[in-house]
Amino acid sequence: MKKIILAGFASMFIIASCGNADSNTETPTATDIPEPAAATILDYFPVRSNANYRYESPGSPELTQDIYVTYTGGSRVQRRAASDRVSSTEVLQYQNGELKLIYGEPNFYFYENLTAVEPILDMLLLKEPLEQGKKWNLDTTGDSEITGLDINVSTPSGNYAAMEVTTIFTDGRQQKEYYAKGVGVVKTVYTTTDGRSLEIDLVRITEQASLIVPVDFYYPDPEAEAGYSKEERETRLNTDSDLSAVFTEQMKTPGASGYVWLPGETSLNAIEVDRFNDLITVDFSDNNGVETEEDLRMIADTLGHFYGAGKVRPTINGEDYTAGGKTYGRSDFIAVTVEADQAVLN
Repeated sequence: MKKIILAGFASMFIIASCGNADSNTETPTATDIPEPAAATILDYFPVRSNANYRYESPGSPELTQDIYVTYTGGSRVQRRAASDRVSSTEVLQYQNGELKLIYGEPNFYFYENLTAVEPILDMLLLKEPLEQGKKWNLDTTGDSEITGLDINVSTPSGNYAAMEVTTIFTDGRQQKEYYAKGVGVVKTVYTTTDGRSLEIDLVRITEQASLIVPVDFYYPDPEAEAGYSKEERETRLNTDSDLSAVFTEQMKTPGASGYVWLPGETSLNAIEVDRFNDLITVDFSDNNGVETEEDLRMIADTLGHFYGAGKVRPTINGEDYTAGGKTYGRSDFIAVTVEADQAVLN
């Protein structure tokens, strides 16, 4: 960066000198040249929307992970890490020169905005200023230190000059993470208590990527024993997707049977998740066309199954839902018929 600044000043000086030999233009001194701005955590840990980071470990396929930013909100970012075996969700916060992991759910399969969640963790991952020798406590399990700033790192995704952060855990384990400017973590090296080493490398970054979610849409089927059947659709979700808008579009598209979940101008305003009460509240713009208990149940089964909730409460613009002579008050809900399970995100 300093070379670019120097070149810019030199060009300005040459032009001024050629224009008028008798000018009073002064040659800039070293004190006139601004110092490059200090690197921040966001330089080494950029938040990239709609980008999929693929990590693999030589000889350890179980450590393969795809990391995707699902939601952002203020100083927080929510990420999903998925392997063949498990999917987890984490929320990180960059504030006051510190990057912290404040929430982690190791078996969370649902697509849901958790950026406003109350912190349950206090794990300090990075701390400014980013300079060699900077130390901090990761948490009660270990201590971290910046042990290098321009370490040459080779990965399948490319070669980098990376910042090395070494963490020594109280049980004797060691972890080295390598952060590249404008990219993020490009390599992680673990050393176990018995001296074995495990390496995880960034293999590729796929830009303009979407999460492909198979969603079961339930519809009435008089010939089925249960009275309904389901149609699986691949649904694309991006960073900060508005799921009420996504489901409105999907439910206005007729299924293979011709069934339409949201006819006319009816749309979904919002979907609110209450995990504590195993409940989701679905707010409609109106009840035109979605008037029967059967129609409401098909929507409830579809959304309840997707969110893994057993109860669905319908509302209209925040008020009680009334249709077909029945009113769903604050304590009323539709029990999800199908078993609420984990929505698998590929």
